[in-house]
Amino acid sequence: AITEAATMLTRASDDIGRASMLVLLTDGQPTVGELNTEEIIENAQRLLVGNHALFCLGFGYDVSFEFLEKLALRNGGFARRIYPEDDADHQLTSFFDEVAQPLMIDVNMEYGEIADVTQTAFSNYFNGSEVVVAGRFPGAPPSNFHVTVTGMGAQSALSLVEDFQVASLAAPEGFVERLWAYLTIKDLLNKERMTTDMEQGRQLKARALRMSLEYNFVTPLTSMVVVQSNALEEAPNVEAHDYMLLPGGGVVTARGHVPLIATAAVVFALVCFL
Repeated sequence: AITEAATMLTRASDDIGRASMLVLLTDGQPTVGELNTEEIIENAQRLLVGNHALFCLGFGYDVSFEFLEKLALRNGGFARRIYPEDDADHQLTSFFDEVAQPLMIDVNMEYGEIADVTQTAFSNYFNGSEVVVAGRFPGAPPSNFHVTVTGMGAQSALSLVEDFQVASLAAPEGFVERLWAYLTIKDLLNKERMTTDMEQGRQLKARALRMSLEYNFVTPLTSMVVVQSNALEEAPNVEAHDYMLLPGGGVVTARGHVPLIATAAVVFALVCFL
C-alpha cells in the first residue's frame, strides 16, 4: 500500500510549495507482501525520501503501535491510536482537522550561540498548530540573540530573521527550564524510537530517564503512584522516583514534598505563530 501510494504522490507532486502527505490506516500487523517491520520502515524511507510526510493511524489494541511510531517519525509524520471504545468518527475528524491546512513545509530554525537546542527542523507546519523550540545559553546570556526561520510556503520560499532582546523575554522562574526539559525528553524518546543502533538507543533512553527523574516528569520510563496524604508513612516501599502530583506545583514521594521548580540553567524558548 505504501509503495503504491508513494508512486502516486511522486507523480502528482510536481508543483512547488505543495505539502505531500500519506495517511496509513491499519488495524493489525502486516499480513501481505513484506512482513518484516524493519524492512517495511526502510523501504518506506527509501520510497518517500523525505518528500512525503507519512502519518499512521492504528485502530484497536492489536496494532503494533511501536512499529507505527517508528514508521511515521522516520518519515516526518506522527502516529495516533484510534480507540475502539470511543467515537472513531470523532477521532478521525480531529486528526484530519489537525493536518487539513498545511501552511509551510520544510520549516527550519537557526540560532546563534545556543546549546542543547531541541528539535529545529519540521516537515510541516499546520494551521492552528505551534512550533516551540527551547535551548540553553552555554554561559552568561547575551543581551540579544539572532533567530532565522525558513520554510516553503504555498507560493515561494519564506524567511524570517529577527533579533530578540533577552531582557524582554522574561518568564516565571523555572518555567522555561522545565519547558526545555520537557521538549528535550520528548526529543530523546523520539530519537530512541527511530534509531537502529541498540547502544545509542540505550544511551538515549538512559538520558531521558535521568532527566525525567531530575525534573519530576511522568514519562513512559517513569511511574506515578497516587497515595493518600495520611498513608505516606505507611508506604515504605514506594520508590523515590514514584511521584504523586500536587495542585500547588510539586510532588509527594516517600521522602516528602519535592518542588517542581529548578533553577540550574538559563534557558530560552521561542514560540513561532507563522
